[in-house]
Amino acid sequence: MPSDGAAVNYGKKDVTIRLKEDIPYLIAIHCTPHRLELALKAALKDASYMATADEFLHNLYCFYHYSPGNWAGLQTAGKALQVDLLKPRSTLGTHWVAHRERALKVVERDWPAAI
Repeated sequence: MPSDGAAVNYGKKDVTIRLKEDIPYLIAIHCTPHRLELALKAALKDASYMATADEFLHNLYCFYHYSPGNWAGLQTAGKALQVDLLKPRSTLGTHWVAHRERALKVVERDWPAAI
């Protein structure tokens, strides 16, 4: 049975132990993609460029997400450049790699209108 490693899945009264009572041959494993994502996050924790990139993406998201005026200005610039803009995305969330990838794709695609 794959799991994300949350305490509710591994503990004295966890889901896995309860299921093993009914299915004694059940094997609990930590989900491989989730472990890979956690390993990547840990490996990049000390990389200063990642902190800089994360801060940039988060500030860009906040700048347009929390200000309708700023977003309207970006849309105006996009129309002038004939670019159909995507709204900057948040980098926060449980799927760390996927959130950053989506945020970076928006910046890469719409960068000409933003500058």
